[in-house]
Amino acid sequence: MGTYTGLRCKVIVKENYRQLIDYITNVGDWSDIIGIPFVEEFAKLNRSVFIPHGVLEYMPDSWEESTDFSNDFNNESGLWVFQCSLKNYDNEIEQFFKLVLENIVDRIIHLETFHEEDMYSKRWDFIEGKICCVDHQFINYKEE
Repeated sequence: MGTYTGLRCKVIVKENYRQLIDYITNVGDWSDIIGIPFVEEFAKLNRSVFIPHGVLEYMPDSWEESTDFSNDFNNESGLWVFQCSLKNYDNEIEQFFKLVLENIVDRIIHLETFHEEDMYSKRWDFIEGKICCVDHQFINYKEE
């Protein structure tokens, strides 16, 4: 069966990558993209298609009930919002951070992961151009 890790993302995408994210959000997946090496590398990962389109499995009820993270992209502002979950056995989420987000994002508004067996989620942010965990006990979801 396996365990799931959830990802909640609210970021501002750099202007030169907005067409890419509009496509990923509304039309296709990472494997459709040719000519952007970091995207091609990410697309090779087994579960890359689940970001941002994976359904929520074994995530807190508040994730299911929230509309704050509905899958959406605003091409004008660059605001990209989504939540998903996947089996993160090969660190697909961390690879997404390193290969994709670190290249395409101007600013992180909210970046959170939650493993279904954990008590707390983790909060991530930019530190010197890298996405790093800045809070290992961000939100306690086991009290829901």
